[in-house]
Amino acid sequence: MSSRRRPRPPRGSGRFLFESLLIVLSVLLGLALNEWRQERSNRELADTALANCLREIEQNRGQLSSKLPIHREVFGRLREIVMREDEMPGLPAVMAEVMPEEGLQLPVLRDVAWQTAQSTGALRHMDFDEVTGLSELYLGQTHGLMATVDRFGDRLFSHRSFDDEGREETLQLFMFLFQELVSQEEFLLITYSNLNLDQDG
Repeated sequence: MSSRRRPRPPRGSGRFLFESLLIVLSVLLGLALNEWRQERSNRELADTALANCLREIEQNRGQLSSKLPIHREVFGRLREIVMREDEMPGLPAVMAEVMPEEGLQLPVLRDVAWQTAQSTGALRHMDFDEVTGLSELYLGQTHGLMATVDRFGDRLFSHRSFDDEGREETLQLFMFLFQELVSQEEFLLITYSNLNLDQDG
């Protein structure tokens, strides 16, 4: 009974398989390393954006904290004048009476860090709660407080504000604008304080 020998694999085939395996492993390792580097880069981008936003918010909070007492005082003086029973004075006389020595100092809140975070795509790599908190805060700044500041400036330099007719209406409008300004400054300061963003998270 004859026995058949199994054919031997060609010489060098083991080495070929080994080298092929090494190539596959090196490619997979390279892909994993690139993915790790990309994730690390994305994380650094997000951390930097968050740090810049927090620094900007702290600057805005400092500005509001210094201006709020001034605006409260001006609002109180305006309310006293509006409540008087005698003839209502014109706007120039009222402004001279209620204007503090250091000037009105309307706030100008920054949002450069937030705009940069949006344009660089950093928000895509940040925690959802972080993005939500920052978005609500910056929207409150832009469409709340800064919108009131713009309306105030537009009305202050309008020729209608210096007409003798409608003095009472003009002063009441300025009083309400100051009331709105003070309320929004107070609300934003509370929002700043309640913002809970953990950079180490």
